Amino acid sequence: MPSWLDREAKAEWKRVTSRLEDLKILDQVDRGALAAYCLTWSQFYRAVKTVRKEGETFKTPAGYIQQHPAVAIINASRQALLKFYGQFGLSPSGRVGLSASEESIKDPLSDFNRMKHG
Repeated sequence: MPSWLDREAKAEWKRVTSRLEDLKILDQVDRGALAAYCLTWSQFYRAVKTVRKEGETFKTPAGYIQQHPAVAIINASRQALLKFYGQFGLSPSGRVGLSASEESIKDPLSDFNRMKHG
């Protein structure tokens, strides 16, 4: 886990890495993508907390009602998270095809060896 992740991102890292390791789909080369996912999760989490505390809208000094900037952060980070979910198998549809059965794991040389010796 990168030391520079914030507290919420580190918590998410710990939560997902154990499951990804169970699925045997996590590799060291995934560190950057996983860190980006965790930072995006943290950004989403903080924006949701802000909107819950301050509301989805605010009144400008001129008296106009505007959307809180955190709502845009929620929407953008949610879209990014959905993409990460698919990449890491963090959703039901993202897990389809990630766990290969023994039948689908085939030695590419097995047919060749059978033909050669058979």
